[in-house]
Amino acid sequence: MRFRPKKLVKKLGKAGAKAAMSASPIPIPDSIKDTITGEVNKIGEVLETVKNIEEQLEVLIELLELATEKE
Repeated sequence: MRFRPKKLVKKLGKAGAKAAMSASPIPIPDSIKDTITGEVNKIGEVLETVKNIEEQLEVLIELLELATEKE
C-alpha cells in the first residue's frame, strides 16, 4: 500500500469542513452589540422626532388653508 498525501489532505479537508459547518457561529462581542443596539435606539428616536414634525406640519398646513379660505 502506497502512502498518498493528496488523499490524506483531501480527507482531512472534508472532515474539517464538516466540523466547521456544524460548529456554532462566531459570537459577537458585547461592545459591538451595545454599539448596534445604541444605533438602533438612536434611529428610533430620530424616526419619532420626524413623525412629530410631520404631525406639526400637517396642523400648520390645515391652519394655513383655513386662513387662505377666509380671504
